[in-house]
Amino acid sequence: MPIDPVYLCKDCKFSKMSIANNVFTLGGLVGTKGFMYKCTRTFKPARDVIDPIIGMDRIKAEISYCELERKHGDCGPTAKNWTAKHKKDLFKMLTKETYD
Repeated sequence: MPIDPVYLCKDCKFSKMSIANNVFTLGGLVGTKGFMYKCTRTFKPARDVIDPIIGMDRIKAEISYCELERKHGDCGPTAKNWTAKHKKDLFKMLTKETYD
């Protein structure tokens, strides 16, 4: 019976951490938490919307958190959008594509 590898968001090429969080955690080496990572695959660009009350309204660009994408988003608990960030995780990615 094959052992299922664990697909961590921190090892995904789409997960990014803000500059401030990088500085506070020494480049992600100490004290990282799940809420610090954002998924760039969920980028929604800025757009203008017509509000019937105030007229044109500008909605800022937004990127969803990895934690939300894994629990409630398209990626899901099976890490559907997970792609290897480092060479050491390429085997994980190959086995994922084979069995999913």
